[in-house]
Amino acid sequence: MMPAPRAARLWTRAHGAVRDRPPLGLTGWSPDAEAIVVLLEGSRAALSDASLLTPQIPGARTLAPSTPVIVLGSAARNGGVWRRLLAPRRLKIARAPRCGALLALGYVDIGAAIDSSGSDLVWGHAP
Repeated sequence: MMPAPRAARLWTRAHGAVRDRPPLGLTGWSPDAEAIVVLLEGSRAALSDASLLTPQIPGARTLAPSTPVIVLGSAARNGGVWRRLLAPRRLKIARAPRCGALLALGYVDIGAAIDSSGSDLVWGHAP
């Protein structure tokens, strides 16, 4: 398991996404934190393809060296109002496409685990 950062900021394209509690026992989001937690958005089909996840994750070379990036194992569902009202708010994402997206973006020290709260996390660090 990666060491828990002291603070994390949320990175997401999901408009109106419910801001759940951060993983790793953190108590809240901090917009100035170095560590980044990514909440993906999409449909079930799009979330199974690493190449479709990469546009939603910051590129490793755009971040300071050793910046940790954590990708959550659930995604905000995109779609219209009815879909959001009638379907579950979150979709589960397999680890393989999340790890593949981090690798494609140039992250190093990629890993995965379930934290103490039960969140399925994938992480990497900017080189």
